[in-house]
Amino acid sequence: MQLLEAFDLLVSGEQITQRLAVLGGDLAAKPELEEESRWLAAAQARLAPIFAGARIGDLLNRSLGLPELESIKGERGKFLQSAAVDAVLDLHQAITTAATSRSPVLETVYRNLKPITMRRTPRDVFEAFCCDIERRLSSSYVQRMLSNEEYEPAAPAVLRLHAAFADWRCAYAAMPLGEEEVSALRTELLAAASAASLPLRQAQHLARAALLPEEALLAASGLLEKSKRRSLAPAKAEGQAPQPE
Repeated sequence: MQLLEAFDLLVSGEQITQRLAVLGGDLAAKPELEEESRWLAAAQARLAPIFAGARIGDLLNRSLGLPELESIKGERGKFLQSAAVDAVLDLHQAITTAATSRSPVLETVYRNLKPITMRRTPRDVFEAFCCDIERRLSSSYVQRMLSNEEYEPAAPAVLRLHAAFADWRCAYAAMPLGEEEVSALRTELLAAASAASLPLRQAQHLARAALLPEEALLAASGLLEKSKRRSLAPAKAEGQAPQPE
């Protein structure tokens, strides 16, 4: 397996794990699909030991320091930027649920902000957006309000937001690695992808089977999307004609 293939496989596993968590709730609301819900739960159980927590995300971020993956830093950054925007929106929802849509915390943190427009903005614009939100969240007033029992359910969303911002910044951080570090990181990435490959395919098949009665959910799940195909051929020497694939 090539390093780029390994990276893409783990990214796919991250995304599918997140989608399955949402789909589990969708099927649980349909009593007539109790058996299918169990299949979906089995799919989640196959991936949980690998993708639960931040271990794989941390490995992917560190792997961007490998010379072979230099070309996809921007792509990973855009993905993490969108995930960070999702975290901003999730915090808004968490605060609304914990308090109300008229919460003064919402007014303080989100006043004049338009998170949706931030998904594809340039890096420097998004960095300013992140800094603005972090500044608002760190104000003594917001800190005091969020420490109240009423807002306790929103605390995990605050942590996820800070983690999402940190992950996005990691995609662009300079990470000079020594020869031994590069070798160890290559080995770690390939080993993680190899361990995830079979459980990921099993989870995909289980999830597809579970969602067959719900065609709209299956179509929207992303489980029918074909794996990304990349050119893995080594770079050609200058002046050398490209070979047909």
